[in-house]
This record gives sequence, structure tokens and C-alpha cells, in this order.
Amino acid sequence: MAESARIKATLTCVHLEARMLQTEQGAQHSQQYEGACGLDVEVSGRWGQGLAPGLTGRQLPVKGYQVAGTMSNKDSSTPVTYPWPHGVVPYVIHDSIAKDSAKNQALLDGMNIIMKKTANCIQFVPRNNHLNYTHFTGDISGCFSDVGMKHGALAVNIGDGCGTAGIVMHELLHALGFWHEHSRQDRDEYVNIHYGNIIYGEKSNFQKRSVHEDLETCVSYDFHSLLHYKHNAFSQLSTLDTITPTEYFSHLVKKTELGQRDHLSILDVAKIKWLYQCPQVCQKPAYIVDVNIQTDPHTPQFTVCSSLSYGCKSDSYFLVGPKKRICRIDGTTGVGRWTGPEPFCAVYYKHFSYYKISVYCDMEISCLSQFKITTSSTVPGAGWKSHAGATMTPGTGPDTDNTYENKTASYLLMDASKMKESESTSIHITGILLLNPFNPSVCIMFYYSMFGKDMGKLTVLVNGVSKFEISPEVDNRWRRREYVHTINCMFFCWPVVEVEIKATRGPGPLSDIAIDDLYVGPCSH
Repeated sequence: MAESARIKATLTCVHLEARMLQTEQGAQHSQQYEGACGLDVEVSGRWGQGLAPGLTGRQLPVKGYQVAGTMSNKDSSTPVTYPWPHGVVPYVIHDSIAKDSAKNQALLDGMNIIMKKTANCIQFVPRNNHLNYTHFTGDISGCFSDVGMKHGALAVNIGDGCGTAGIVMHELLHALGFWHEHSRQDRDEYVNIHYGNIIYGEKSNFQKRSVHEDLETCVSYDFHSLLHYKHNAFSQLSTLDTITPTEYFSHLVKKTELGQRDHLSILDVAKIKWLYQCPQVCQKPAYIVDVNIQTDPHTPQFTVCSSLSYGCKSDSYFLVGPKKRICRIDGTTGVGRWTGPEPFCAVYYKHFSYYKISVYCDMEISCLSQFKITTSSTVPGAGWKSHAGATMTPGTGPDTDNTYENKTASYLLMDASKMKESESTSIHITGILLLNPFNPSVCIMFYYSMFGKDMGKLTVLVNGVSKFEISPEVDNRWRRREYVHTINCMFFCWPVVEVEIKATRGPGPLSDIAIDDLYVGPCSH
């Protein structure tokens, strides 16, 4: 980038990032806010519908990773962010940083942490003859960066007050191609924006991107990201909030946890691994008898957002579990895992009139006709119902279904807000014929979520007799429960059984109970 263009870019960025903030005592002071630069088209080097010079193959912008132009990209609402080819980021350090030991060390620490956390999938290297590179400067006030690789020099400024590894990594994430977390298209499900408290003229900093990205499917919203704003960012007074968790998430995340600048979050690392297709994030799937497993041909195997498709090898079997699983990063452990339960293939038996040999339901409406649902409540809409997404009451119930772990697939929910204390609702699976006359048994398997301080109980009965109860859990994760019921016969027999799964409401509304992926049938699988 020519020096005049670089200066124009820098001045544009400084103008946009300069903010008036309030101290705790209420006195105003001018402070530079760390952020991402949105520059004029002729400065930023955005190449319209074509490719940046030298981009081929893996160097192409990742499919679906488009962002809304919130600054001065007036000719398009979805400019493309380009990742660095093969994760290699050349850099030049200006004397204004090199001669400042604190800033220089913070910059080196930030780069080393990112390389270590990504197992060198990202590599910062001194510039040799690279055409595109990052130019770290510290001669201007403020902390800011362009977003994603540019043609020529990408400006990253580490000004006074920005010399910590955490703030540096915030800017490095922008340089790698990431925008602020709260600008995600799906952010309204997670945070509320209090526009009335925002400084005049700064509402554009809270715009969200207009396009849903693959990132939002593969990596969940991250309240603890280095790229998240603080709860009072750009507020008229420091005591006023501009961004806070929604009611549903307020019991899980305190507003003061937003905007940390200390460390890369687990999901920050996951985002990098997604955009740069870092290998071997999820384990190679185990071989499953009678199951065909196909990998997504468009995504390198076992990286973040890669998928597995499942099907049975023969028409004599039917699939129990999800048809597709996606590689995601667990937000708690940081470990890559496949969504949903591992499926298996059960032998398909032709049902004999009234009798059934096996039943499976992922709780989509199409399969609920296999069950009879009853309730003791007289409240309209009470009882087991098919539901998608988070429950209506914060502090209880799951966020997604178990089968596909997304917000559009369904599970079966007992909504406690529509029932009274001790009222119950039951699923009845009737007419199950046990085929083995010498050892007649039935396998009952399902996933459940029981979370909330007012939790009731979940009971499984066979032929009207209670076999076990499930106790409340400490979180809303899905858990699997299996039970084998065997009938002792004097000689041989073909008994028929009825299975009932009964949910009983607790003393208060925080007692939603959910189940998913119910299988009742032969245990040989």
C-alpha cells in the first residue's frame, strides 16, 4: 500500500475509533477504543467479485464468510474477508514498537500465544519478499486493525495503552479476518443492545452483519470472546449499559464478564481453526456395524464444520440417530466433537397389525403418531409437545435438540409454565412384541434434559410398573439413559409390553423436562 494511502487509512481508522468515555467518577476523558478498521474501497483493497492477486485454492475466501460493511464500504453490504494463505502471516514491526520494549513484548507474546493455541496452524513470520503482510505500528494513538488480508500492507496499530497481550490479540484476530462478536447475524438471541444509552453518532458500532455465516452454524456465540464489547462500550455514562445478555442467558453469564481482554477464549481458538481449516479437530469416527459413513467432500476431513453422513447398508435395517453430524468445538472443554449421538442400524421388522417390534423417534412431528400422549393437566396446551430451540423460560430446559444440535430440529418438551405442581404427562409406546421366545427382553434408550431449581421427576414404567426415576442434573446438557427389561418365562413366550415415560412437574416453573431420540426395541444393537 502506498504511504499516502496508508496514512489515509490510518486517519480514517483513528477518526472512527476515537471515543468519549466516562470514568467511574463521571468525568469525561478522550480514549482510543480498540477495534476494526472499515476503510474506503480504494484504500482497503477489496476486489469486488474477483480475487485478490495471487489467491488460489485454499487461499479463496471461506464459503459463506461474508460481513456487512458497517463503515464506508458504501457499494456493498457484504464485502469478503480473505484469510491468509495457509495460515502464514508475514509481518513488519515499525521502530515505534520495536524501540518500545513493553509494546514489542506484548506483540510477540500475542503472536506466540495464537500460534501455540492453534498448534502452529497460524504462523506469524517476518516478512521476506511477501507481497501481502501486516505492518505493526505504534506511532499513532489507539488500537486498531484492518480485517483480513489486504493487498500490500495491512495496518495494525498498537498505540499507548494497548500494550498488553490480550489487547494485541484482539487486533490480531481482526487481522486474521474476524469482526466483533456482537456483530454476528444471530446476536439478538444472545444479547440486547440498549441504543438509548449509546453515545450520539456511535450506533453504527452495534450493527449486525446482514448475512448468516457458516461460522454461526459451527461455532456458538461467545460471550467471553476477546472480540466482544464490554457491557458499557460507547455508553453515555460508564454506569449505563449498552450491551447485556438476554434474559435467557443472564443466569449463565454476568454482564461484567463481557469484553475481557486477558486471554483467547476456547471459541476464539475454534473460530481460527474453522476459518483456516486446521486439521484433525474431531476424532476419526469409529467403525459401526451395518452403517455407511460418508465425509463432506467440500471440507477437509475432521476439521471444524466438516460433516459426516450416515446411512444403513441394507434396506433390512433402519437408522437410529442423526443422518448427519457436524464437527464442533465444545465451548467448555475446547475439545472437538461430533454433534448428536452416534447412530446405529437396527433390524427392520415388518410390524404385525397392532404389534410393533421396534420404535424410533427423533421427536419431529412426522414420527409422533407412533405414540399416545396423555396428561393430567386441564390447562390448554399442557403436556408433552414437539418443540424446537430454547425453551420459553430462562433457567430451565435445553437450548437445542439432541439429534442435530440446532435450533430448528425438534425434541419433546414438558413446558412447566403450562402446568401446575405435581401434574404429569406421559408418552405411551404400546404393543411392543418381544421376539426372542427364550429370553424375551426389550431395550429402552432415550436422551433427556432435566435442569432447573424447581425440577420434578421423570419416571419410566413397563406394563404399569415403575422401573426407575431420573434425578435433576446440574446443567441443561443432554444425557443418555438405557434400560433393559427382561421377562422370565417358564418355557417360551412372545410377550407384549407397554412402555410409559412420565414427566411430573416440580413446585415451580423452572422445571422443564425434555426427551429426544427415543428407541424401544430389540437389544442386540
